[in-house]
Amino acid sequence: MARGGAHLSAARADEIVVPRVLQIVMPLSLYYRGEAPVQALEVNRDVASLSRVAGDRRGVWLVYWNASADAHSLAPRQGFDPSTETDPEAASWIAGEAAILLERRDFVGVTLFHLEAPAPP
Repeated sequence: MARGGAHLSAARADEIVVPRVLQIVMPLSLYYRGEAPVQALEVNRDVASLSRVAGDRRGVWLVYWNASADAHSLAPRQGFDPSTETDPEAASWIAGEAAILLERRDFVGVTLFHLEAPAPP
């Protein structure tokens, strides 16, 4: 496990936190106090590719909201299903095809993927 487990507080300044939907940005703006910048990537609002958003960052934290999770539950029922990712580039990163998947962590309502970003071309 990278640095004791996937927690956004472990994100370094040379990484980036990428929420995949805007619903996550508000809680992150209230609770996240890490060093890594946060930039949402949502298909309907941002036409940038994941690799462009990642730029020359060494790591990427993809944050997925699990809308079907029960927020009152104490343990995750089911995590994010990577096969539902609509962005082909993000799906290939999660599958380990373009980036190295360091860790996946499922929490109630949220799934984190910590990736080592591929080197820019």
